[in-house]
Amino acid sequence: MNKESLDDVLANDKHEQKIKIEYAGAWIRTKASLFDGIVTAPIGGLVIYNLLIVKSFPLVIFTTILIVLYKPLMEWRYKATLGKMVCKIKVVNENQEFLTIDQAFGRSIPWIINHVLSLISYYYIFQTEAFYKMNSIFNMEALSVSTPVENANTVYFFIFLVILGSLVYDKRHQGFHDKIAKTLVIKKD
Repeated sequence: MNKESLDDVLANDKHEQKIKIEYAGAWIRTKASLFDGIVTAPIGGLVIYNLLIVKSFPLVIFTTILIVLYKPLMEWRYKATLGKMVCKIKVVNENQEFLTIDQAFGRSIPWIINHVLSLISYYYIFQTEAFYKMNSIFNMEALSVSTPVENANTVYFFIFLVILGSLVYDKRHQGFHDKIAKTLVIKKD
């Protein structure tokens, strides 16, 4: 076999591998997100403990940064969060290769916006006198409804659902965030 025909065979094999992609649908991605929720639950517990007992805004910023970095850094470095690993799915670029750091953060923008809005809400909550007297999570809910960004949070919640819901109707199960970042979520071989 000469070099030219070997290259053709290798190119065809690579093309064949790309054709056999099985895209990860909404349900398996939701399952992976639930596992990620379990993984990040200790940070959520720390947030609640902080809001009820410690009352430190720098700690809110720190925990928000941890949560915001988890998804893009895991997908950039390992092609998957821990939840995606458990569900045997991975995030790749359109050439089925590792994401660039820009792609990883780009596809995480909907979650980053959500956390930034929450951080702004916390900022307003920390400015109220009632917050420092609060001793229950139910009181926290009442305070969060009164923040100036609550309407933005509500509107963004519906935008977020549309962004995530968009993957249900796409033949490659790409949400808007995947299309913008040029990424795919596929099942592992």
